[in-house]
Amino acid sequence: MCTQTHWAAKITRWVGRAKGLAAASLFAAACTQADAPLDPKVRYRIDSISTAQIQQARIEMDSLCAQERLRKLPALMDSIRRQRLRQIERQLQTLPQ
Repeated sequence: MCTQTHWAAKITRWVGRAKGLAAASLFAAACTQADAPLDPKVRYRIDSISTAQIQQARIEMDSLCAQERLRKLPALMDSIRRQRLRQIERQLQTLPQ
């Protein structure tokens, strides 16, 4: 459970950074004229910044998922194996002797 909150915190930080950079670009563009549409250069900067941040977040999430899988998979396999052995034992007890 702790790792899920850890992941959520990391994602929130990445999204916050991307939003912060995009917002800074928007505010810088908004200082010139309040009703003016976004300049193509500003749009391009916003898109490239958000794309880079999203790619970085995906890379980090993939590595965190791989680590979590390596950590939890053996325990899950043991749990499934124990449960199956219990099922087999129950079935063997019901067989006539």
